[in-house]
Amino acid sequence: MAQVPLERVMIQVVAVLVGVGASLLAPALALDAPALLAALLFCCLFDLAGPSVRTALVLASFGFLALWKPFSAFGPLVACLACASQKQPLRWLWIAPALLDARFFEPACASGVGIFSAAMYVLARRSERALAEKRTLEAARDRLQERVMVLDEEKSAREERAGQAASAAQEAMEGLTEREQSILSLVAEGLDNKEVAGRLYLSEGTVRNHVSAILRKKQLHNRTQLVSLYFRGPNDGAGIP
Repeated sequence: MAQVPLERVMIQVVAVLVGVGASLLAPALALDAPALLAALLFCCLFDLAGPSVRTALVLASFGFLALWKPFSAFGPLVACLACASQKQPLRWLWIAPALLDARFFEPACASGVGIFSAAMYVLARRSERALAEKRTLEAARDRLQERVMVLDEEKSAREERAGQAASAAQEAMEGLTEREQSILSLVAEGLDNKEVAGRLYLSEGTVRNHVSAILRKKQLHNRTQLVSLYFRGPNDGAGIP
């Protein structure tokens, strides 16, 4: 179950209290227990229900506000519920029933309830925008965390491959002379005999002899197997035939 936003709960509590105050101050009304219970049920069910049920609850609150005299004091609550609805048209429908409160209130009291309803709507609207921004930031944070986790996994995989390559290279160097090790490192970089000779200031024939000696010591047949041995180790399928 999703966590109920505290900001929305506080605004609904204030809206219910405003309705209670309006019921006590209006001469034509009295604090009606069923109306108060209905208001509290709307608050509880709205934040626990899904989007479709919320729409039904908002519509029901509109009907109560327009038709049920004891409930007419809870126009500020209906404004809050309408504002939190995901249906844009419902956010403004509360105005129409609120205008009908003049049937149950004296003009001054009806104006006061209408002003309170508008104020609660503005507060609820600001709260909903803040909640939407908060959800957006949380979603961005979650995506960033997932990206960091992916990068950490890729880094670990690269480090593991690098460690395996270093271990394979060290194992490939075993049993070779220092000169042969230097030549093997350059061959593993993709250099041909002429390029290796130029890098080490040797003749091409000398390099060729050293490469042949390395192949013989490692019991390999060609340079491709030699490179595979250097990077992947002797247990790789491309290594020793």
